[in-house]
Formats: sequence, C-alpha cells, structure tokens
Amino acid sequence: MLSFVDSDAMETNFGVKSHEAVASRGQLHRYDPSGGLKSYTVYGAYNHQLSRSWGLNAALGLKNLAGSARNSPLVERKTSLYGSVGIGYSF
Repeated sequence: MLSFVDSDAMETNFGVKSHEAVASRGQLHRYDPSGGLKSYTVYGAYNHQLSRSWGLNAALGLKNLAGSARNSPLVERKTSLYGSVGIGYSF
C-alpha cells in the first residue's frame, strides 16, 4: 500500500519551524518537507471463521517512511512493524 500526502500534511507531521529549531537548542534543524510519497506498507491479513457468528481476524505489517517524511529530523524510526488481532461477531 502506498500513502501520498500534500505538502500541508507533510509539514504538519514532519516539518520543523525556525522557532521550534531554536527552542530545541541545537537538537533539531529547520525542515520544510514537500508533499508526495509518505510511506509504503507491506502487510498480510488472516480471517478465520470460528462458527457461523464468530470470526477471528489478524494482521501483520511492515511500514516504511519514504521521501521527505523519512528525512525529517523528527523521525527516530524509519521502519515500523505492526500487528493486530481481533474477534468479531455477526448477527
């Protein structure tokens, strides 16, 4: 899955303004990201019907930041692993 965002969304989530860089006391530098590809994700999902009404769902994925998001000084991890498990009931 690919995730694209505009420059406003990229600035909100990954940008660093001048006053923020100054307030960080040298920890951060000013950063103006551009819009475009934010991340790409590879994942797998599994669904198992336990009975007529109950079902089990599971997912496991790997998400990688890309482009301007990946280069942001705010980013500590460029790749993240995620997972979920759920149970559902249908009427």
